[in-house]
Amino acid sequence: MNEFREFLGLKRFADFEEWNTDPEISSAARRLYGHIDNLELYTGLQCEDNMPLYPGLRFASGCYTMVRAVLGDAIALVRGDRFYTTDFTRAGQSDNIVMGIPGLRSNPHNGGFGGELHKLLMRHLPRHYPCNSVYGCFPLHASKNEGKSDSTGYRYTAVTDRERLKAEACTFRNRKKVSKSRGE
Repeated sequence: MNEFREFLGLKRFADFEEWNTDPEISSAARRLYGHIDNLELYTGLQCEDNMPLYPGLRFASGCYTMVRAVLGDAIALVRGDRFYTTDFTRAGQSDNIVMGIPGLRSNPHNGGFGGELHKLLMRHLPRHYPCNSVYGCFPLHASKNEGKSDSTGYRYTAVTDRERLKAEACTFRNRKKVSKSRGE
C-alpha cells in the first residue's frame, strides 16, 4: 500500500491508525500484517478511511488513495489524447465533430446549472424529457419542497414546467412490430 502511495506522489502511512482510524480495523490489520509497509494494496484500498465530505467536493466517494489514482489516470488519458488537446480545433476535426464542439463545452446557464445528463436525456428522449421541464433538467433529483423556491433563492421562470414527467405509452398496430420490439 505504501509503495503505491509513494508511486502516486502521496505521503506514506506511518502506522495503521493513520490508515484507518477505526481501532477494530487497525488492530486487526496490525495482527495480520505486523507493519504498515506489509499492508497489501487491495486490502489497503478497501479499508482506508474515506475522504471527508466538504461542500463542492464531488469526488469524495472513497479513500483518498483510490480517488487520486483514478483521477490521475483519467487526467493523464485526456491530456495525452491529441484529439482533446492539440487537435481540438476546427482544422483538426471532421465536419461531424466540428458541429458537435459547442455541445461539448460546459454552459452553467443551460437550465441544469452546467449539468450534462439532462442534455443527453432531452436529446434522445424528447417525448419523455421536454426541454422546459425542471424534472428534465434535474432527472435524478426529487424536490421535497415542490412548488417553492429552493434554498439558494433560485426562482423558476415561466418557461419552466414543474409538472411531473409522464411516460407516453407506445402502441403497436400489428403483430410484426410487437415481435420485433421484443427481439423475437
